[in-house]
Amino acid sequence: MQLILETHCPRYLTGYIDSIACYTFSRNHCVTFCPEGAFKLVFLDSDQFQYQVQCGKWESCSKKFVWGPHNMYHQLKSKKDKGVCVIVNFKPGKAKYFIPGKLDKYQNRLIDIGSVWNKRNEEEIIVALESPNARNVEAFLLNRLLYRKKSLIDNAMESIVSNKGVVEINYLAKSIKLSSSHFRKRFKEEVGISPSQFCKIYRTQSIMTFLKEESSISLTELTYKFGYFDQSHFIREFKSVVGISPGQFKKKKELIKRPAYYE
Repeated sequence: MQLILETHCPRYLTGYIDSIACYTFSRNHCVTFCPEGAFKLVFLDSDQFQYQVQCGKWESCSKKFVWGPHNMYHQLKSKKDKGVCVIVNFKPGKAKYFIPGKLDKYQNRLIDIGSVWNKRNEEEIIVALESPNARNVEAFLLNRLLYRKKSLIDNAMESIVSNKGVVEINYLAKSIKLSSSHFRKRFKEEVGISPSQFCKIYRTQSIMTFLKEESSISLTELTYKFGYFDQSHFIREFKSVVGISPGQFKKKKELIKRPAYYE
């Protein structure tokens, strides 16, 4: 997979979107995406792409779809050479400002855009597909921006992010004056996955980022730096998210920030 274009969003979208990136895929080249706890919006140039979740069965996918948050690693490949893929990377917890309804139904799923926005303004989708241009995608997003007030779950998300996923769920619920059960329910509806799953994913993502910068650190040091009880728990959780052990990840040479993946 080759990055053609990556752009950070204009000021009016920076609170919601992390980046918009365009890639080309060589034929049958499989790319593994690690869970990030956030939604993606994906535009493909053909129906020749396939996906699978955690080494399951390869399945065909729509040319334009909402990619819900996954708690397992997932893979994408093109059956033709030079397949083009445009990915909008939402910030964690921000997809609710574009996607109507409760978001828990999107977990571990790819849902066609027409089912999400009822095929409104289909011509915008066509333009975005025919020309992988950041401006076209930005216009598409702006027309779907929902003006919602900041919620208590947004406050909880900020706390999780600032603490790199190392937080206690019951304490987090208490800090925003919600019962633990109500907090879990609202979090899943607004973010798409449970708070415990998101914390695990975000902590793992933080470790991946740290390893890119400090590859010489030992696994024992990482275990206690990120709040694990023991090294076996750390390795098991890391592998469940990334698909490889932290030791194997440290040996990988080609890494990019968005989206987190390995070949």
